[in-house]
Amino acid sequence: MRITLLIVLGISFVASVILCQLLLWQLVRLDAIARKIARPGLVSWLASSNQNMIGLFAYITLRRQHAIIAELDQPAERQHLKIRLTTSFVVMFSLFICLMGILFLWQ
Repeated sequence: MRITLLIVLGISFVASVILCQLLLWQLVRLDAIARKIARPGLVSWLASSNQNMIGLFAYITLRRQHAIIAELDQPAERQHLKIRLTTSFVVMFSLFICLMGILFLWQ
């Protein structure tokens, strides 16, 4: 039973990590389009692909040079993506805590 629970939680954790990466990519892409940054798909992929988030920090530094263009901005969609990303991160963190609890505390 412990192995089955670990497998189910592990698969769910990996799926939530992938979902977080995808949602972060969409959010950065939407922001890059609104700021008219060249190659928003590539920029968002570079910002969301690193495990240590150095790409996201580089994007935050890059975006300061570009103001949001109101005609290209989609605030409702951006807010929706932020809520989904936050929820996905909370689920991912909860699954991680459950996995660590099962691995280290369950005898």
